[in-house]
Amino acid sequence: RSEERECIGPSFVSELVVLVGDAAHAMSPSYGQAANFAFEDAATLATCIRDNDGLTSALEKYSSKRVARCNEMKRRSSVRTAKAARGESVEDDSSWIFDWTPA
Repeated sequence: RSEERECIGPSFVSELVVLVGDAAHAMSPSYGQAANFAFEDAATLATCIRDNDGLTSALEKYSSKRVARCNEMKRRSSVRTAKAARGESVEDDSSWIFDWTPA
């Protein structure tokens, strides 16, 4: 069984590799948002490359921007999965998920 990590640190940053999607932050499928988060990663990465002077600073900014949101999704997903496993009703968090811009 795969265990979700407690904490996501800054993503691996190099001038040769950028991790996005499940490679950067695997999460449980309880919301079905893995692909959407990969799109968010791509949009954030593109924005960071556009708005920063160099690739290294763009990748560092990308990493710092994604950590909080990915940690929050993993937290909510874990809570939802645990409730569903106990047969409890689960909330609709779609307003939080879709209230996002690649700022």
